[in-house]
Amino acid sequence: MKARLFLIITLITLATTSYAGDAKVPKVREPEAQITELIENLETGDIKQAFDLLLKGSALAKRKPDALSALVDQTKTVFEAYGLPTGYEVVETKKLGSRLINIKFISIHSDDNPMFWNTLFYKRGEHWELLSVYFYDSPNKAGIL
Repeated sequence: MKARLFLIITLITLATTSYAGDAKVPKVREPEAQITELIENLETGDIKQAFDLLLKGSALAKRKPDALSALVDQTKTVFEAYGLPTGYEVVETKKLGSRLINIKFISIHSDDNPMFWNTLFYKRGEHWELLSVYFYDSPNKAGIL
């Protein structure tokens, strides 16, 4: 009986410790916080890592790795012309039901020219993940005007 009780307590302790310490359980990050993190990471110049962190564990990263690679390459090309971002400003946040949020923002760059971004986040379970991201040098193309 003592051996069974010890085994049960041990299993409960291990399960609780494993769950609490599981690095695979991501913290809930609101969409705007994810954008802030993206811009802060892009400011360092490590564009691939910035997008890898943003899309970590997302369906988009799993289903479209080629699109992610193209996004990184396009961003590098744009940043060569505009410079790295030095900040950003959200210009519109639109809730589309309870599971979608569209956030449009501008990133400010070292040459003081803005890039116009359009993002769509989806709430999968309890976690928000990026579904799409587009950026342009024209506010019209980004759907801002």
